[in-house]
Amino acid sequence: MANEAFDAEVFDHYGAIEVGRIYNECFEHNDYHTSAERLLVETIREGEKASIGEEGEITITNLDNYAMPFIRYNLGDLGILLGGVCSCGSCYPRMRLTAGRKKNMVELPDRRVVSVLAVIGVLNNIRGIRQFQIIHEDIGHFTVKMVKGRTFAEATIGEVGQELNPILGDVEVEAIVVDHISREKSGKFRPFITKVPTKHVSG
Repeated sequence: MANEAFDAEVFDHYGAIEVGRIYNECFEHNDYHTSAERLLVETIREGEKASIGEEGEITITNLDNYAMPFIRYNLGDLGILLGGVCSCGSCYPRMRLTAGRKKNMVELPDRRVVSVLAVIGVLNNIRGIRQFQIIHEDIGHFTVKMVKGRTFAEATIGEVGQELNPILGDVEVEAIVVDHISREKSGKFRPFITKVPTKHVSG
């Protein structure tokens, strides 16, 4: 779809302001390869280097920043380093992001851990909500603040709980309508705020 929209071949990449581009999608769109000529990419789990194929926190050492090098800089993102060789022929290491940032994971009462992106995605698909913010108050309680959109209806409030239940399980979801949701002092808007520490990966 993106190729059609831009009338050009589209490639995915992953990077960070501190270290630049970390991996690129290969020319055959089969895999993602680290920028090994300028970065050492590791994954860390519980303070130790993770094995190939094991999820861990992405940690970067840059090899071309002589003024202020980052050595084992933990980005807080979760990913996997993969073994083997890509069919595109590149010898650069293969890697994948998995569930996003460690701090963007949700611990649930049944001991499951789900991605914040999955929770946000559900609410993005509910019509009638112009803006929302999910607050994980404690492990079994979520508050959803909503600003009404043009097609908002009273049934929209109940739909929030119905749609979140398959993902979150047996938790309390309190949906409330508000006139405005404030941004942070930095100007950024946070669609998800958690007050519950996540422990499924080292931390």
